[in-house]
Amino acid sequence: MINCNFCKNEKFKLKFLYTNKPKKETYFGIKDKDYKRCYIKCSNCKHLYSILSFDLNNLYKKIYSEKTYGKKIYQTFQKIINLPKKKSDNFYRVRRILKFFNSKNIFVKNLIDIGSGTGVFPYSMLKNNYNITCVEPDKNLSKHLKKNLNLKVITQDIFKHIFKKKYDVITLNKVLEHVNDPFKFMKKLNSILKDKGIIYLEVPDVYKAAKYGLDREEFYVEHIHGFSKKSLLHLFNKTKFKIIEIKSIKESSEKFTIYCFLAKLK
Repeated sequence: MINCNFCKNEKFKLKFLYTNKPKKETYFGIKDKDYKRCYIKCSNCKHLYSILSFDLNNLYKKIYSEKTYGKKIYQTFQKIINLPKKKSDNFYRVRRILKFFNSKNIFVKNLIDIGSGTGVFPYSMLKNNYNITCVEPDKNLSKHLKKNLNLKVITQDIFKHIFKKKYDVITLNKVLEHVNDPFKFMKKLNSILKDKGIIYLEVPDVYKAAKYGLDREEFYVEHIHGFSKKSLLHLFNKTKFKIIEIKSIKESSEKFTIYCFLAKLK
């Protein structure tokens, strides 16, 4: 790399080097002899870049769900949705978002959730009487969302789908770290968000997670980017968003997470 995409700094250093798969990481068919990857860190904004010796470009069409859940997508959903409140990341996420809406007197006519996965979050919002649409390109996951949870689903990725309306709220939970080009992605979200709309976003907090070692879930192979608060600030400024609230938390699942509420810059 010549310079950091976020802060234009030219200095990097090796953060983590992997020559084999972390024990609990999903096996995506990468042979042991080919498993070579690393994270390099920008010395200024602390952003982590994943460098791989193999190709993951087709991972989210079908392979991800097949390898991660197999034929147990609905069972996985049921297990998570039925967790006790104190053990549920999603319970606190939903409570956090609804509290924010109430405190800001935000009226939400329509909400779109990007990368809905097993559907735990959008299903919870639907149960709270929100008109929600999911975006989930994975064939197995999108079928589950429609068939088992009765959710509205866009099965194309956001760059292929033609959006006929704009949304009051966009949510994306643990999605941005999987995206090749976060700048292009956030600009697209800006184009489908209403002028007074809100984005709620979560990413792993790699700064805190790094203190506990390289084998944590925050650093699994599918995570192309590792965001810091500083690199997020650069990203949002360049894509015309302002931060209303940003906070680092440790979730019930022991994951380290940064969450943000964003609004469009005028």
